[in-house]
Amino acid sequence: MKRNMAALACLAVLAPYAAHADNRDERAGVPFVLREAGRTLTLAPGQRDFVMAACIPGAEVAVGGSPSSISPLLEATLSYFSWDGAGSGWSTVWINPGTETVTVTVSQTALCMKGTITYGGLTTMFPN
Repeated sequence: MKRNMAALACLAVLAPYAAHADNRDERAGVPFVLREAGRTLTLAPGQRDFVMAACIPGAEVAVGGSPSSISPLLEATLSYFSWDGAGSGWSTVWINPGTETVTVTVSQTALCMKGTITYGGLTTMFPN
């Protein structure tokens, strides 16, 4: 849970940069976009699954993320950068610590910025 709090703190600091309708803060000159995705998970006791928010492949790179809706019936066990070779995002792994099967909907955010990523390197595209 401490990792999630750190990610939330990061989002709180960067949220003003993502708040503009055109996704660009003129003061900083760096465009950020906050992407969100949700899934309904049905988990038996001890079972794990993940939710991923994805950035646009080839146009954006994830620089942070966090769960945006959290169920009291699940525990977040890991929050991490995801990359599948084409696009990036942010994922959280959830576990059902209870004794009964539960069905809940959880959401995840990814803080994305313009750029591309390839194996072995990151290239950001800052506007002029």
